[in-house]
Formats: sequence, C-alpha cells, structure tokens
Amino acid sequence: MANEDGSHTYLGVVLMGGSGSGATANIRVKDGAVLGMTLVSVGGGYKVGDVLTAARSQLGDLTPRSAAEREAWALKLEVLELSSLEGLVLSDALNVTFGERVYVDGDITIQASGKVVFSDAVVLRHGGQLIINGTKDIEFLNGIRFETDATGHTGALHVLSSNTSVSFLSGLFSGQGDAMLWTGVSLLDLQAPQTTAQKGSLSVTGGNLVLSEAPGFVNLNLNLDALTLRANSLAMPASSQVTVNMNLGTQVTNTDREKIGKY
Repeated sequence: MANEDGSHTYLGVVLMGGSGSGATANIRVKDGAVLGMTLVSVGGGYKVGDVLTAARSQLGDLTPRSAAEREAWALKLEVLELSSLEGLVLSDALNVTFGERVYVDGDITIQASGKVVFSDAVVLRHGGQLIINGTKDIEFLNGIRFETDATGHTGALHVLSSNTSVSFLSGLFSGQGDAMLWTGVSLLDLQAPQTTAQKGSLSVTGGNLVLSEAPGFVNLNLNLDALTLRANSLAMPASSQVTVNMNLGTQVTNTDREKIGKY
C-alpha cells in the first residue's frame, strides 16, 4: 500500500524464526529503511530471546544481494516479554468464529446457540480446557493441540448440547489424519494424550449417533487409546468408496447392538 510520503506499508507480513509461529505485522518501509511496524497477530509458542525476521521479498525488495548485504538489511525483532490469554468466556452468542490460531493459557468456555468455527488450530496450554455448550454445529478446521503444564497435565475438549454436529476436518489432534464428522451428539469429551506414546481418548453420547468421513475424504480413521460410545443407535459409512480404519486400545459401546448399522 503506497503512502503519501513515498513510503509503502506491507500488510500481514509473516514474521519468521523463533520457537513459535503465527506472528504477523504491518510494516512501513521507505528507501529500504523500516519506518514503523504494528503487530497484527502475536501468534504463540515463542520464548523470551527469540529473534524474528521478515523476508525481504515481503517488503518489496526483490534485488539479488550478497549474504553480507542481506544480514545488514534484515529486519530483526527480539522477543523480550511474553503475554497470553489466561482464559476466555463467551456467553449468549449466536455464531462464533475464530479466524486465526487460538492460544490460551487456561480454559475457553463458549455458550452459543448457532455455529462455532475454529479456522485454525486451537492450542490449549498448561492443562487448559475447551468447553462448548448449547451450540448446534461445531467445526475444527485444523485440529486441537494440548500443551502440558509443569506437572505434566494436559487439557481436554468438552461439548454439551442437544443433537449437535461436531466436525474435525483435519483430525482430532492437530497434525493427525483422523478427520471425521459426528452428528446427533449430546455430549463429547476428547482427552489429550498424556505421553508421546499415547493417542488420546474420545467419549461420545447421543440418541442416534452418526459417524461419517469428513467432506472430501475417502478414509475414516479412528486412532485412539480408547473410544466410548453411549447411544440408542450408531450409523457408520456403508459406501464401498469409504474405508473405515480402527486402531483402538479400548472400545466401550453402550448401544443396542441391533441398532448399530450403516447408512
């Protein structure tokens, strides 16, 4: 974006380096010098002492340069102090959308009557929990990540509603390939893995549950230490074009066996 003084402002520049990710800034440049910067997204996962940089190409400099010139020209930002959201409560909402990655030290509680969408990963630190009540439709577009606290405790996801749908469109946990869609849910609990050797556990309760593959997927993968289902009936994919893979340590199903079928 050109400014009246001849400078240019570059919007949403991704800051690279350090221990975390997701930091972006608006940066104003004139004649190769940075005149000002506004932090847009703080991202998460960074540590004090991290040094962040911006690519020259994102600031309008496309001229080939030597290593020494690149080092002298480089924009460098040092992380001196950290701040984070210790908790978040949203009440009496209709639709709620988180457009960027969400980092929370503590718990998130959402009470909404419509749709809740997490466009990027949800990162719950220090044993934090994500609690969603009353909504009709929940979408996790890039999974959930739980980071342990100093004592090794991890957090959990809790959904309490009536006949809601819960979509994990990139997997239950961030970075895994177990994308799936549940409908007819009244209670869903997702417990994070306690160690790197574990896979986490899932408990789902509802009247007439339906478990299906996520849109665009031909596989339905259940890769968990434990799966607990409580329902009057359970329907799963019947199409020969959908492959159902189950890798479960423990499976507990409190469902009328005559009502477990395929759709």
